[in-house]
Amino acid sequence: MDQLLDNSEFRMQVTAYLYSKQQDQKTIANQLNISQPQVSRLIRQALDQGLLIRRFEFNQERISKKRFNEIKNFEIPIELIKSLKQINSRITNVKIYDSGNSHDSYSQRLIPFSHNAASYLQDLFAEVNTIGITWGNTLSNLVDALARRYSYTPLREPKVFVPLCAELLGMASEQHHSTMIADRLNEIVNKRNGEHLSLSGIAAFIPRVVKNKKLSEENIELLWNFVRDSRSYRDIFEEFKGEEPFVDRLDCILTSISPLNEPLGPGISELERVSSFSPDDIKIELIQSGVVGDIGGVLLKRKSYLNNNLDNKSSFLESLEKQWTGITFNQMELLAKKAISSNDKQGIIVIAHGKNKAPVLMEAIQKGIVNQLVIDFELSMALKDLIKNIKVESN
Repeated sequence: MDQLLDNSEFRMQVTAYLYSKQQDQKTIANQLNISQPQVSRLIRQALDQGLLIRRFEFNQERISKKRFNEIKNFEIPIELIKSLKQINSRITNVKIYDSGNSHDSYSQRLIPFSHNAASYLQDLFAEVNTIGITWGNTLSNLVDALARRYSYTPLREPKVFVPLCAELLGMASEQHHSTMIADRLNEIVNKRNGEHLSLSGIAAFIPRVVKNKKLSEENIELLWNFVRDSRSYRDIFEEFKGEEPFVDRLDCILTSISPLNEPLGPGISELERVSSFSPDDIKIELIQSGVVGDIGGVLLKRKSYLNNNLDNKSSFLESLEKQWTGITFNQMELLAKKAISSNDKQGIIVIAHGKNKAPVLMEAIQKGIVNQLVIDFELSMALKDLIKNIKVESN
């Protein structure tokens, strides 16, 4: 045995083996009758040669059980992506950011969430050139946070920010309008050197009623022609003289999503102005039509409702979709598909926080119009619970 230990390679191998069995260096030195510094050198040699492989174990005894459970929650993205891919193979990325104390209000949590998620936008803008923007409080706050942290570097080619939703007069703040958000991003990122595209002055919904008088289909078509004659609208949504519209050239879309049973948010008030329905009637009509919410103004119907009512599309919903002047479901779906086969496109990126958005987000995911999620921990946990229920139902 001692003669074998005279062989330096064998001694290194024995040292590596004993060390892998959790024996400390002093014990190994005594057992092999060598010094502790020699043991240390042999261990380094074994590591260099690949005979020893470093394995890290987390010592949870050093922290409380509560804290360990909190730490484990950060395994979610990998697990969540895997589960979501089984539901929708177009999901490519999930980012989870802290949104503060769960006891805080929705609006209070939006501030830390936006601050933390703004770093994602900086990385994203380095990868893409043409970015579609929808609307809403979440995107507006995210841009505010980006403005506070963005370090300006002159760009050889300015980014193009494309508004995809026209104006809601019922929206509480113009800061939440799609055009305003796109304009602010142009200012922050391009120092206003980028292309300026605007849907200002165009209504989100073509009116069917003006001053309590119902418009004829002919009048409605005239209003649509007026909208399509707008240069920016045409550039964004319509092919013109053989040139592809911006909506078909997008690398990604940044969009928010509504809470459950709150489709269109302040757009409900807008609909009251252009239809013969009250806000309560509109909500009831939408819910009875199977609508659970919206993504960037695109209405989402519950999947189970679609399965049970394949031919039952309410006249109200059909009318509403014909009035909508913004991006459509088909245009979103086309980009989501392109993102899977193209390295240049990031696809549809949903930015959201709060568990009350989980059912609506899941509908969008199941319909294949989501590629990436930028969400908070609470929403990620709610999605996990929904996935479990979906798997149970499918079994």
